[in-house]
Amino acid sequence: MSSTPEAIRTQILALVKEYHTVKFAPKTFDPDKDLVHYAGRVFDAEEIVNLVDASLDFYLTANAHEPGQGRSGPGGAAARQGELPCPAGSPVCG
Repeated sequence: MSSTPEAIRTQILALVKEYHTVKFAPKTFDPDKDLVHYAGRVFDAEEIVNLVDASLDFYLTANAHEPGQGRSGPGGAAARQGELPCPAGSPVCG
């Protein structure tokens, strides 16, 4: 078994997919005892995988799956090196 970060990430994401399949498997509806949930959370395995994948990189807001973002985009390597652009009109930018 390989213990590289990429191999561990792959294992984690595979387990997340398996978790979704088991935890949120479709259930048979019994009209005599089940409530009709007309609103609520709607998600699939891929959304949970994206959540966990982003959290492994500690992306808490926009992440690598966000359009225009990436592991080396805003919040990526440049952010860790303190090279983020300053927002226009910010008093700390001078």
